[in-house]
Amino acid sequence: MAGPKRTPGEGVEALEEAIQILRAGFDGEETVLDGPPEHWVETLARLTERLGLGAIILPAQSPERVERLVSEVVPGLRAAIGVG
Repeated sequence: MAGPKRTPGEGVEALEEAIQILRAGFDGEETVLDGPPEHWVETLARLTERLGLGAIILPAQSPERVERLVSEVVPGLRAAIGVG
């Protein structure tokens, strides 16, 4: 999946945002992905578009978070980015 054309500065900003989300998640801190699944979908769809991601790996510290990702976030994200 190729993302949109962006300036080097825009690419760096998008990558920094993604790294902050991952770092906070792996450290067990609150992230922009905390909150309702719709918010997760919106954030991940924006990052997917900005970075041209073909896959997303997210930390999940609890079975409840994994269930939420699988049952609510992933289907919503797939629909938002037009996959599947």
